[in-house]
Amino acid sequence: MDENQGRWAAMVEQSQSGQDAYVWAVGPIQPADSRDHARAIAAELAKTYRPTHPRRLRRRSVFQHGEDTLFVLLEGMSSKFHLRITVVRLVADLDADGRPFEGWTGGP
Repeated sequence: MDENQGRWAAMVEQSQSGQDAYVWAVGPIQPADSRDHARAIAAELAKTYRPTHPRRLRRRSVFQHGEDTLFVLLEGMSSKFHLRITVVRLVADLDADGRPFEGWTGGP
């Protein structure tokens, strides 16, 4: 498959507080028309996506890791959080019996 064909998306992973510790959680997955489109969406999300924490954002630092991953440090008034935004391509979407699942909308 051509690298610009397929179901591309920008996927957000973010730290969230669990019962005893912080855990990674998949945030929104934004579908895109191509890899380049997904990269543009990822760049915009890195600058504008507003997770639940920190409640009062003081600073946002965006780092690029490779061509398809952005790492964002979010500094609040008293704590720091982070998120990762990655350009991804859906390579399989199957139902419980292993048959192709139709109707992908970009959700987890």
